[in-house]
Amino acid sequence: MILGYSKDFPYPSPILLKLPRNGTLTANCLLLAAGLLVGFSVGQWRASHRSVGPIVENKPSHSPPTSAPSHAEKSTRVHSPKEADAALALAAKQTDSQRLDTLRSFYGGWAQSDPASAAAHALQHLQPGQALSESLSAVAREWGNSDAHTAWQWAEEGVSGPLKLQLQTAILQGWSQRDPAAAAHWLSDSGLTTQPFYDAVASAWATADYHAAFEWARGLGDPKTRTIAEIPIAREIVLNDPGNVPILNDIISPPAPTIASGPTKSPTPVVDPPAHPIPPEPTAESINMATAIADLWATKDPGAAAKWVDTLSPGPGRDEAAATLATVWAATDINAAVHWSSNISDPQMRRNVITHLGTTWGAIEPDKALAWLNTLPPEDAANGMEGALHSWAATDPPGLQNFVDTGGATLLTDTARLALGDVLTDTDIPRAMDLALGISNDQQRNNALIRFYHQWRKTDPDSATEWRNSQWATLPESTRGSLQIEEARSVKLR
Repeated sequence: MILGYSKDFPYPSPILLKLPRNGTLTANCLLLAAGLLVGFSVGQWRASHRSVGPIVENKPSHSPPTSAPSHAEKSTRVHSPKEADAALALAAKQTDSQRLDTLRSFYGGWAQSDPASAAAHALQHLQPGQALSESLSAVAREWGNSDAHTAWQWAEEGVSGPLKLQLQTAILQGWSQRDPAAAAHWLSDSGLTTQPFYDAVASAWATADYHAAFEWARGLGDPKTRTIAEIPIAREIVLNDPGNVPILNDIISPPAPTIASGPTKSPTPVVDPPAHPIPPEPTAESINMATAIADLWATKDPGAAAKWVDTLSPGPGRDEAAATLATVWAATDINAAVHWSSNISDPQMRRNVITHLGTTWGAIEPDKALAWLNTLPPEDAANGMEGALHSWAATDPPGLQNFVDTGGATLLTDTARLALGDVLTDTDIPRAMDLALGISNDQQRNNALIRFYHQWRKTDPDSATEWRNSQWATLPESTRGSLQIEEARSVKLR
């Protein structure tokens, strides 16, 4: 998983990009280039203070409390209506980025003394779009800092759609900068489950006191909102106090469930514990937390992250953390990552890491990746070989084609033919079929032909049938039988 952030809304997208580690090898080869663009579109609105549509999110059971401390001391200059014409004139002459900075600064400064007037002015003088939404967000952030109750009512009554979500998030950001505990407890008691709200509050509280923020997040009942709140807290710990990362380990590797004790009607037979305890089932919470920590820490200090991974209990959380670390580290310092993999004692974890190192390295330097994998025991290298070849197929098809043409008939070139064929099924199925025909292993060849032929018949049945008829006389008997089975199966499915 890769977390996405934007400049003014520094929370992860509610959809965490889950890289398909357990999907097809073709999908896995895209690990290196994957990314997530996070943003919010601005909805339609009316330049007035009345409601313009139904509320998109569930309403809280109550508004933020009316009693709020006075303004926190500001280091920035407070603006006034008298400066509005000059600020707008300056913004009109600037680049898009400069214009947004100017408007955010002006309206945010004005909101420190009179947020309602600042908001009304922005609504009246700015056109719908990013300039308006960013200006109102600056107002909402300042307003939330000084009077969250009134700010929330303004957003509830005057805005709808995605813009309302953006402004309410900004209000909570401002409130949390002043009193994160109050904002957090109001939010968890409100009945709201809107994920950006929880990230906004948790991010601010973690900066001030991540221990208290962590205790609050752990008490949230909804697993999704709990995970969203935990991740920015983990980010704060990893970046600023990595020595305390182990307090997050119970989330990544939760203890196995125990059977509650109590009276029974009949004696329960004593069963010896298994020699190898079964790890707990994966949860979104453990997977997301493992990915977030490993991704952040691998960028900052991969060696320390590797030592932390070794402390995790076996299970899906540790597997995901190790896979993420391997992917990030391979792209930045493959030699150090390879050295780490050689010292992993757990066979399953070592093979998992080797697979991701091979997959990532194969997209960058496939020859070197394959040379390294050839030095490993076959049982450790097998999946890494497939990953490297699929990465090579996705990033440099001509290079892999040359490898196939000059490599002779070996198990490795058979896998290369399959990898390249998988990529070509989207653009050149006849060539993919020719590659499959060259696979020396009968079962692997027939499986590939069936899969490619099935795909071809879905997209261009006439061409597929023409190929089949032209090749029939020269096909091996086992291949003919496999194609006939595929055709019969397709008829039954109609």
